Amino acid sequence: MKSYIPAQLDGLKKGGYIPAKMESIFDNINYNSKKLSWWEDESFFFYPRLLVSAYYGMKYPNFREHFHVKDDVALMLDSGGFQNLTLNANLDPIKVLRWQEANGNIGLTFDLPTLKDDTKEVKIRKQLQTVENAYLALDSKQNEKLRLYAVTQGHTFDEQQFIIDKYNEIGDIKRFDGFAMGGIVSIKGDIKFLTNAATVFVNNLYKYKKPLHFLGLSGLNSVPVILYLMNKFDVTTTYDSTSYAVSAKINSFVNPFTLRKDEIPMGELGNKLLKEIPCSCPVCSNIEGIHEFYDRRSVSSALISLHNLWYYIKYDEMLRSLIDDDELFKSFIYRNNSLELKECFQYIDYACAEGIVKANQKFNFTNSYVETQKNNKSLFGKWQDEK
Repeated sequence: MKSYIPAQLDGLKKGGYIPAKMESIFDNINYNSKKLSWWEDESFFFYPRLLVSAYYGMKYPNFREHFHVKDDVALMLDSGGFQNLTLNANLDPIKVLRWQEANGNIGLTFDLPTLKDDTKEVKIRKQLQTVENAYLALDSKQNEKLRLYAVTQGHTFDEQQFIIDKYNEIGDIKRFDGFAMGGIVSIKGDIKFLTNAATVFVNNLYKYKKPLHFLGLSGLNSVPVILYLMNKFDVTTTYDSTSYAVSAKINSFVNPFTLRKDEIPMGELGNKLLKEIPCSCPVCSNIEGIHEFYDRRSVSSALISLHNLWYYIKYDEMLRSLIDDDELFKSFIYRNNSLELKECFQYIDYACAEGIVKANQKFNFTNSYVETQKNNKSLFGKWQDEK
């Protein structure tokens, strides 16, 4: 029996998780009569959301047709800025835009990701180019059906304020259909610093009443922060990652009973003592047996990935079902997640009541960042003084 999760195409109104497709993990791989592409009807389950990077996707000019992505599937297309930086891809922003227009529902503007340890000079250069690229896309767009999200870069309060001010100086920021926060990968390991950066991002942009997106973020502790911000600021918020598939690459099988807190080694080098699959998800209940996770490497990894994805989706669904009851939501999180999240929620509550500046003074979540940056020349400080 197929399990369906209804589509939310209209701006993804309820927010939530958007799985990012890895380059080839599901390409041309079937299991018996089942496909391993969750966006197709013939898959183990149907989930109508998909994010693809231009770096991988532009190999297929007609991506939507090639991968059988139907009209009722929300297709978000990233610009490939991260791969452009880390893999020297040399992507062209206008060519990326044309590919997004031909295939996507939502396009993310071509950004230059900032890294936590970049110098101030490098960050400013990347931020200015990110803003220029965003307006280039907006002014060059030919398909009005494509919803264009402006990507921001920056971690601290000053950095994020700088790029928002530049967006307002150069053009009309309200022309964009939504906003996305990039550059998160380098800070997501520090949940307090991430909470500070995410709160500043949402606080700067929620007033425009446009959807917000977090790029490359779906950790066990970061998702509650995103959803808590969504609820406190009353703004539609989505996020994406490939974590479900990265785990599968090392043969890690999400434990269905511990909410992703630990994983079971599977695959070619995994636990071969188990006789039965410890799961009844739509993937595990429709394969012949646990040996399928060991016998064929590409199929095994794809099956584990799809199992993992099911629980990433269910984790998001469960948290969003609890979010309207503040006490119940926090009680669940405190029992099952890092105890640091209690202070993170207190920071968000204080920021909503007293403002970001006072919250930063009271909680000092940026201390670890300041320590790594204290010897850098303070160009942002100069900019603030000149204002």
